[in-house]
Amino acid sequence: MDCETASRPSRLGARFCDPSSRRCRRCAPQEPEVVLTSADWQGTYADNSNHIRNGIGGPRGGPWHLDVVRAGDYEITLARWPFDKPTALDAALDAKSKALPIAAARLTATGLDLTQNTSSGATSVSFTAKLPAGHTTMQAWFQDAGGMDLCGAFFARVRFEKP
Repeated sequence: MDCETASRPSRLGARFCDPSSRRCRRCAPQEPEVVLTSADWQGTYADNSNHIRNGIGGPRGGPWHLDVVRAGDYEITLARWPFDKPTALDAALDAKSKALPIAAARLTATGLDLTQNTSSGATSVSFTAKLPAGHTTMQAWFQDAGGMDLCGAFFARVRFEKP
């Protein structure tokens, strides 16, 4: 699922852009999804394993900038840990990381403000969001049972579902 800088249209239908650096990541046409990380956040530095292990990056993380080429329903899956290391959202990844009392996930994009409870032991949480074509900002973070913001969602997998 490697994404590359390219000018060709993507199968996913969205480009993920950081306007301050003029960097756009587009999925190759044969790829059905794109994975975003905290390294893609604008204005928030949280792009190394120590930051992720300790939940550094502020209580809401940072925003991702999206240029949605194809309007439609997108499945957006959020995780605290890399998708290839399925670890519970509320657990420590290893002895050098810290567990957080994650009980809910929140996602904002294009006027949407969605919250979903998580269950103990869940490795990710998924939302379905209807995104219109055009530029938008998406932000996602985790909360405790009282609604207090804990940390940004360090990983997001975005997949086009249907128009």
